[in-house]
Amino acid sequence: MDLQRFCIKVFARPSPQFDDEALIPIFHEWIRDGVPLGTLIDVTDYRHVPHGPGVMLIAHEANFAVDRAEGGRLGLLYQRKTVYPAADLHRRILGAAQQAVAAAQRLASDVRLEGNLAFDAGALRFIANDRLLAPNTEEAYGTLVPQLRRAAEAGDGEGERRPAAPDPRDRLAVDVIGRGASASLEYLAERLRTALSERDHAVLAV
Repeated sequence: MDLQRFCIKVFARPSPQFDDEALIPIFHEWIRDGVPLGTLIDVTDYRHVPHGPGVMLIAHEANFAVDRAEGGRLGLLYQRKTVYPAADLHRRILGAAQQAVAAAQRLASDVRLEGNLAFDAGALRFIANDRLLAPNTEEAYGTLVPQLRRAAEAGDGEGERRPAAPDPRDRLAVDVIGRGASASLEYLAERLRTALSERDHAVLAV
């Protein structure tokens, strides 16, 4: 399956004091400082849209969004828009996961959020963003599983699962499960860094 359009989501653990309005100046600063997460362009605010994309950081290659689109559960979503020049889908997944985890690390460590935003590294959600190539069916899921398992093994994951009672009208989503004893953003970021080649890192640092 030559899937190019997909998302990786890192679910969050916000405190009751977390206010996502604080993300807006942070994302603007990332643009000004040239944070190496692609070619960063703009920030948009969709917090008024129920279960919408929330606060978005727009890049040429991808969008980053802190949203509640997955059943109201807050998370950081990386949505790839351009072709990622890797021959294997599992390497594209690893590259997207690295970008998502890197952005989550930056947010979790930003002092302006006062420790009110943490992330759960125990599972990353893969979301296919091409309904024609990857519909929400058992057949498409079965085709994706080998690539997801290769990516999970490189990131020290131990398996995958589909969300309960998948709705065929939704996009195909799969949770890649990490090992509980090693589930931290720092550990996951290091595993992803070592799993990717120098060429992959050069593409991601554009």
